[in-house]
Amino acid sequence: MGDWENIRDKVLGKKLQSISWTSDRAGMLLLIEVAEYNNIAAPLPHEFFISRFREILKDAKMAIAHGDLDQLRAYINMAATFPVADLRIKLGKKARMKIFVREEKGDEINQYSITLTQDQFDRIRRSTAAFFDFQVAQ
Repeated sequence: MGDWENIRDKVLGKKLQSISWTSDRAGMLLLIEVAEYNNIAAPLPHEFFISRFREILKDAKMAIAHGDLDQLRAYINMAATFPVADLRIKLGKKARMKIFVREEKGDEINQYSITLTQDQFDRIRRSTAAFFDFQVAQ
């Protein structure tokens, strides 16, 4: 059996620059506190990955709000067992989108072209706005 104190230390020790991390960290600390208080078994250290627990966070907080400890226990077990891609599918979230890339070999450098739907392009443009300014060629 794992140790919630060890997991709490990992969460507190993780330093991420994303805006969502502050909220997610607070939610994860709440999840840990409720699970510990209700004697829900902690995952083993090799089963705990912050990315997996971030995936279940919204659903786990809903289970806490409804006082559904069995569902909370199930979410914790899922996060300890399944990789992120499988978790997203089990939770009904969109799976990772597939992007098709075409490599064009040049004399000095290789170039890459991608094929996206409008929705995919909009998502990528929004999520990378701080790094890229996309210029769409007609």
